[in-house]
Amino acid sequence: MLSLNLGFLISGVFSWTASAQAPPIQKIVTDYFKSLSVQFFRLTWGFHKIPIENAIQLAISTSNFTKLDRDINEKLAVAYVIEDRQVKVIFKDFEQISLPLCKEPVVQFLPTSNILTIKTTLDTMSVSGNYSLLRNRDDILFQTNITDPIKNSVFQLVHVDESGKLAFWLKDCTLSGFYIITMLNRDSIKLGYDYFNLSNCIYNIQINNFNSNESVFDYDNLDGEDDAGSVLSVSGLMLMPLLIEELTALVETAMLSFVNASTIFDSMKTKFHIYRNKQKMLFLATAHYMSELIRSLNNNQSEINMEEYTFLWDEDQKHMDQPETVVQLTEMVLRGLNSMYSAQRGGPFKMDKVMIAEEIRFSSLQVRGSVYVTSERLYNVSVESFVFATEIIDLVVAVHLEEDHWDKPLIKVKGLRRMAFALSTIKPVFVEHLVGGYLLNEVPKLVHAYLTTILPEALQPNNT
Repeated sequence: MLSLNLGFLISGVFSWTASAQAPPIQKIVTDYFKSLSVQFFRLTWGFHKIPIENAIQLAISTSNFTKLDRDINEKLAVAYVIEDRQVKVIFKDFEQISLPLCKEPVVQFLPTSNILTIKTTLDTMSVSGNYSLLRNRDDILFQTNITDPIKNSVFQLVHVDESGKLAFWLKDCTLSGFYIITMLNRDSIKLGYDYFNLSNCIYNIQINNFNSNESVFDYDNLDGEDDAGSVLSVSGLMLMPLLIEELTALVETAMLSFVNASTIFDSMKTKFHIYRNKQKMLFLATAHYMSELIRSLNNNQSEINMEEYTFLWDEDQKHMDQPETVVQLTEMVLRGLNSMYSAQRGGPFKMDKVMIAEEIRFSSLQVRGSVYVTSERLYNVSVESFVFATEIIDLVVAVHLEEDHWDKPLIKVKGLRRMAFALSTIKPVFVEHLVGGYLLNEVPKLVHAYLTTILPEALQPNNT
């Protein structure tokens, strides 16, 4: 494991001194949660816990996200590509057009464990955008609806055009997760790192073709495969910019209104002061540990040569004589793997196990490569080539370290702040969408695989 001198950060807080050999960070965190002061304040907090949780639950359930002063018509992603049975679907120009209400939220507020958990059902979210299809003629279904949704996609139906507009709804999703409580302040409690998931969603999709009537379908493959946290799903893209921001604003407002740490512990001012100092030093120790860990990771390789990838399809409803179109992505190099930094939003917490959670962010990931587009109609073959460059700003990766499985961290790609894309010349718009959507899928997978390889090794005992 990374060898760090943490003694100077927590001298006087624990029973060892700065001159002694610093214990491993797992022991520091575990000893803190087992300490008498934490146990004492856990009992004290028990007298206030239920009414405060009820107040936060009421605030969440009676507030409408869309009433907050936020711009909800911001683009979620330029393009996103999913494999939907026999069809590749490019979703483009996503916009979130409505946010949900929370139904029957359940809150657990545990400041002595540095955590606030929330589980709630969301009524309805809706998103609009455009789509394009890459499908083969042999896969088109000449029927009005899908009879085998496990085997076939609605995008295989003959009356669904190869491009058009769409809107989809996510209904009755379960939103569950937690915030790390980063510090007890004089009058309130601060929220830091967040980790939430959407599950059990019911999807409906409305397809508005340019040349035909709209159709509404039940849909169950919007997110594609989960891939154990390595993929930025459509749900994840929806969570990232708006949903958690809105939820956080509601929770912070409720806590500001109902939680006054000084008043709650007013009868134990001296002991409360000691407890807050211990908590502060603990967060400083874990933040220092994570910063040093990430600094060591940045000493590894900074780039990866990506494998070539080919899109091939032969469907064109207007020109049935067109046998195929081929788009080849080649000579791709991912750079910027040594641009990691700690977001300093996380820290230690305790659920079933004692853990540390933090966001690792890649400040700038760049991909450069070439695109070759080959089209053939009758006996005419045309080949166009482009050079492209992509930059992903602040790709966010969640990392959880557990006391009993320290060298087996949970790693999950959470989102990104912005993605910029450029081609070397004027090009068909679909090329930008196709390449950008592919990279939005592929880069998080590569980053996830990279961290899965190097992070456990860095966490091994005696590694420096």
